[in-house]
Amino acid sequence: MPAGLPGSTVEDNTDNNPSAGRVVVFDPLSGPKGAPLDSKVFDYSTGTPAGWNASTRVPILVDNDDESGVSTGALQTGIGFGTQVISQQGDRAGHGTPSAPLGIFSSGYNDNGIPGEEPTYTAPPPPGVVTSNAIDSTRMYIGGGNMIANEGTLVADRGVPFIPLPYDEGIAICAAGNGAPRDDSVLPTGFPLKAVTASGAVAAGAAIEAGWENRSGVAMVTGQSAHGIGTTALAEPDVPE
Repeated sequence: MPAGLPGSTVEDNTDNNPSAGRVVVFDPLSGPKGAPLDSKVFDYSTGTPAGWNASTRVPILVDNDDESGVSTGALQTGIGFGTQVISQQGDRAGHGTPSAPLGIFSSGYNDNGIPGEEPTYTAPPPPGVVTSNAIDSTRMYIGGGNMIANEGTLVADRGVPFIPLPYDEGIAICAAGNGAPRDDSVLPTGFPLKAVTASGAVAAGAAIEAGWENRSGVAMVTGQSAHGIGTTALAEPDVPE
């Protein structure tokens, strides 16, 4: 069942691609419609073993009005992440304009950081400035969210029936709402967040930086930061070959 946006209709949440209403953060494996852990049924007459690789997304009925269930895709542990404007406190360079990287860091986040991905930091100062983000699903899920049968290739793993094989594509905390869509139009994926800073006035819904939009619901001014919602969707979740 995909993530439901408060303020979008039941029909949009279940059958379409919602964008209206308050912002929610959600899990990339279950929040977008058609994602790997979205609701499915299996055709047990096909596949090897029978039924495998033959799943189809179907709505889960939750009441007598045949309304489909939603919201299980909402992220349960993304506490603190959202699209609100990040305060910049105690970080004034020369008692003048606040330093955006330090302001983001002093608020508990990383400049240029994509929540749920592995950051590579620049050398300090300032602390918390990210130069690149890499997919590492162990940052979101115990064991990386994917297990495989152990073939015993490593001595340390012998006797363990299943071992983790983390995802290396398509994993980050996603968000939607305030005009940002939940689902990509092509792949069953969503759009990630990133801590970015306004270089000028940014209206609600406009780009804070190229590819990252202001969905805070308020206009931003020069030097303010927020977790913008990306306009490029994540790749489809995948694991190493």
